[in-house]
Amino acid sequence: MEDREILTRFKSGTLERRRAVALLTGSPTATLTTRPHHAAPPRTPQPPEPCAVIAFQARFPGAEDLATFWQLSLTPGTPPNPSPAPTATPPHRPAPDAEGHFLDAVDAFDPDLFGIDPAAAARLDPQERLLLESARQVLEGAGCHGPRLDALGSPDGATPSRSVGVYTAVTSHDYALLDPAGTPYGDPAGRLSRLLDLRGPSQSVDTGASSFLTALHHALAALRAGECAAALVGAAELHLHPGRLRPGDGEGVAAVLLKPLSAARADGDRVQAVILSSAVGHPGRGPHAPLRERLVQRALATARVPAATATVTEDSRSAAPRVGRAGAATGAAALARAVLQLRHATLLPAPAPADPGRAQPSPWPAGPPRRALVGVHEDGAPQAVLVLEEAPAPDPRPAPHPEPTGGARLVLLSAPTPEHLGATAGQLARWLTAPTGAARGAVCDLDSVAGELRSGRAPMDCRLAVVATDVPTLASALAAFAAPPRAPGTNATGPDHPYAPPVRSADLRATGARDPLLLGDLDETRAYVDALWRGDRLEQLTRLWLAGVDVLTAHRAPGARPVLDLPTTAARPRPFWFPAPPDDGRAEPGDLG
Repeated sequence: MEDREILTRFKSGTLERRRAVALLTGSPTATLTTRPHHAAPPRTPQPPEPCAVIAFQARFPGAEDLATFWQLSLTPGTPPNPSPAPTATPPHRPAPDAEGHFLDAVDAFDPDLFGIDPAAAARLDPQERLLLESARQVLEGAGCHGPRLDALGSPDGATPSRSVGVYTAVTSHDYALLDPAGTPYGDPAGRLSRLLDLRGPSQSVDTGASSFLTALHHALAALRAGECAAALVGAAELHLHPGRLRPGDGEGVAAVLLKPLSAARADGDRVQAVILSSAVGHPGRGPHAPLRERLVQRALATARVPAATATVTEDSRSAAPRVGRAGAATGAAALARAVLQLRHATLLPAPAPADPGRAQPSPWPAGPPRRALVGVHEDGAPQAVLVLEEAPAPDPRPAPHPEPTGGARLVLLSAPTPEHLGATAGQLARWLTAPTGAARGAVCDLDSVAGELRSGRAPMDCRLAVVATDVPTLASALAAFAAPPRAPGTNATGPDHPYAPPVRSADLRATGARDPLLLGDLDETRAYVDALWRGDRLEQLTRLWLAGVDVLTAHRAPGARPVLDLPTTAARPRPFWFPAPPDDGRAEPGDLG
């Protein structure tokens, strides 16, 4: 027997080591005997770890947010909801008169929130502007910003900070055709990662109408491989060029933030729905219907759930009455319908004639976990399918902290300009005093609000600090600060809020530099700031904050309170369209590439 065969049999386990050595050394006593090879029983593949949708933001025609989209979807085409019928091309669009499903004010953008100068903003594709705004909203809305984002490391250890993957679905580039001097089309995901300083994988996807669900498929794979701790998936579709617009076309923008379900529950994230599995494919030359069935079966088998339990299917056909043919945003609209039905345990009317029995919304019967299929299937094009499940019951919440009696809490806010700061303070005051505040229940106490603003927001140049003893006095102080025009540094009490504690503020742009003594980057400063928080040294913390030192801390620990659904930093959008205004020196358009 040749040496190669001896080694092969030894490695396969059919030849014992002692006899293999004897044969290789030429021992005369060596005889070739083999032992039977007993193959290990096949292992039953385990389903992949579920991933949680922890934030979802979207704009669709006639609906500036998901709450409005849900209300319109409940009773489409009946008063008081607008009809989902196509509308005329919005004014100022460089397109002929054609009917479709359009977004409003797609030229509006707030570059101050991203440090982009007006010239660069005007040259940036409006689709990417919308993606930027949606991404910021989901990150802030999920409390995944500031110190908490800085502390977010990938499971594989390769990215110790800000480990968020970015996956974008953009299939059209009309703005580049309208403005040849604009920012060249390149990699929207890469540009988003750079502007938001997100350090996980970054990938742009263009598979037609299935782009958004395909991007989700790649994001799920990265999360399960440990390449990132969270994944941001966005889609945008605008029809801006007259040569591409067809009757019935639609528009939309959406962004979702994903985490592994186990991590989301440990971190106190608000789980809106759970993605169990996904599948993608292309029909090749064959009909798309057999591929659709194969993808659905593959996704269900991967999730190891019976097909009969996925009782709702959302796809491009069910989304079309509200959004039309929305290109890259098609899958986002279908996902939104599915997630909202799971959240509200309510079945939406099905598009006729698919299910005449579902002409009106109806309760989704309880029982085993509610599940839904989301897919995009088009002839001759890539297809994608997701299997969704309702969010698990939240873990028992800790008892609410009693409002401090005689104590005080330091509440910190920041924004890019004084106008943004006033608007942000005003909307937080309204949120704290809204009638729905009682429904927020156990988590809407002063400690939770102050802690969420410390750990889930990034510091910006215009800042305020207020010491309050309970939520009503905090709301009163913020409302007083927001009401009149006020120079930074002045107190915010007034005749309409006589009992409001004073609000102290600073505009670091006016001082010429944030943190002029360069204290913020020192380990000793961080230790000092932590000690000040432990000792409730609120005056010292206030002065450091207003002097430009970052005193925010990611203090949330596993098992801590759920992330609060606080309002995000207020935006002040204004129109940007070519030709671009002069540069103001903050960023060159090339810096966006």
